[in-house]
Amino acid sequence: MDSMTGEKEMRGGEDLLNADYPSDPLSSHKGFAAKWLALSAVGSGFVWASVGQGSGELIFWPYLTAKYGLAFVGWILPACLLQYWVNLEIGRYTVVTGETIFSGFRRVHPFFVWLLGLMMIPTFLWFGAYASAGGTALAALTNLPVGWSERAQTLFWAYFTIACFLSFVFFKVVYRGLERFMIAISVSSLLGVFIACFHPSVAGKVGEYFSAYVRPDIALPQAWDPKDTRLLITAVTFAGMGGFFNLFYSYWLRDRGVGMAGTTSPRGDRLVGRVTSPIRGVSQTIPTSGFRVRDTEANRRSHKMWVRGLMVDNAIGVGINLFTVSLLGLLAYAILHPIGLVPEGWQIAVVQARFFGTVWGKVGSAIFLVLSALFLADSWPGVVDGVARMFTDFAGNTFARGPDFSFGRWYWRSAGVVALLTIITLPVAAPGTLLLLQGILNFVAMVLYCPLLIWLNFIRLPQMAPAWTRPGLIPLLGISVATLAYLLLFGWYVRVLFS
Repeated sequence: MDSMTGEKEMRGGEDLLNADYPSDPLSSHKGFAAKWLALSAVGSGFVWASVGQGSGELIFWPYLTAKYGLAFVGWILPACLLQYWVNLEIGRYTVVTGETIFSGFRRVHPFFVWLLGLMMIPTFLWFGAYASAGGTALAALTNLPVGWSERAQTLFWAYFTIACFLSFVFFKVVYRGLERFMIAISVSSLLGVFIACFHPSVAGKVGEYFSAYVRPDIALPQAWDPKDTRLLITAVTFAGMGGFFNLFYSYWLRDRGVGMAGTTSPRGDRLVGRVTSPIRGVSQTIPTSGFRVRDTEANRRSHKMWVRGLMVDNAIGVGINLFTVSLLGLLAYAILHPIGLVPEGWQIAVVQARFFGTVWGKVGSAIFLVLSALFLADSWPGVVDGVARMFTDFAGNTFARGPDFSFGRWYWRSAGVVALLTIITLPVAAPGTLLLLQGILNFVAMVLYCPLLIWLNFIRLPQMAPAWTRPGLIPLLGISVATLAYLLLFGWYVRVLFS
């Protein structure tokens, strides 16, 4: 492998190459705040949040608040905070080893790679629902093509959206273009929602809404419909990304070169390459396995800084999600709940256009439809990228291992397959139905891999790296509480399902 000065490329499960953390990323920054902002490698958290905005934030939580009022508002904060501890351990493994999370699961046992890999197939058959959910907004905004049914118009705009977003193939470095696009969408959408909350009809509800927000109530409302159990669990799962989607964070951190993923050879070349465009980019070597950090004082200091940076980046992503779902829940409670309107079916975004319509009339409704189309549809390219990386990683850790394995080539093959699956599955059902099916499968995935994260980072990692890389007691408590919470929710769902 050229970038490793003649060293043999290592595969998941084999010995790691000894290496050092990249040069101190803070050396050119003065002041505490500047150092933390520089260290955080802000970007991956934004991408994570932007993809998440198209699921739980804009669909499931507004549905629950519009239908049940304040009953589940107290679930929002803990549901979002659970995601922080899951993301932290997913990102920690990549920061310390430079490996993807699937390579880590292989080090637990190859069985788990196969199990999760096979679970991904039915889970990601339906993620085209993000494009069709955005299509509901564009169809309502344009009423085009004229004379077509609401469903047909939605599908037309969904396919159009997919065609537009496939342009990411032209980015020289795929992740870099994706990150910039996601940050722009995330910030503009959040700003619009924030401004809408200042309208008197919404501002007058702030007190009662947030009083329930800080008083969680596990009792179900009297009007509870057991059929919504799956939707509630999906909302908790997608308070951030949820399920397999959380694992994308590992790949985005790796492509960004955070921690050991950014380590270089004596010549200054990155040892872990990035996915590049097959049209405009130059192919880079992307090894399946990572590195064992050397036990030196310099590496120990760098480790602390990179982990702190991970915490900042993770907090940014989770914080954006928390802010978004809280405000959208407030809008749904103040505007939709009093008149009994619930966003569902082929009108997921159309009903919520009243959020801005109440403030600015028809112009406001049009603005919201554009923003919600971006909110929803921008999740699609992010998911395509994450799914393609994950399937490629699965291949590299199982049946495609060997010196001829090319991560970049397999990535583009996988991206083509998942895009084709989107086109085929879009007409199957309304977007809400497809997202619910996907939500439960992702929830089961979280129930399975959260215990693996505990074993991987708190037991296996110290065997592969110096003892000072082992996480402390607070992260252990955080991921343990998250794991227990998901297990209890899973038990409740199974009981309701078979009752």
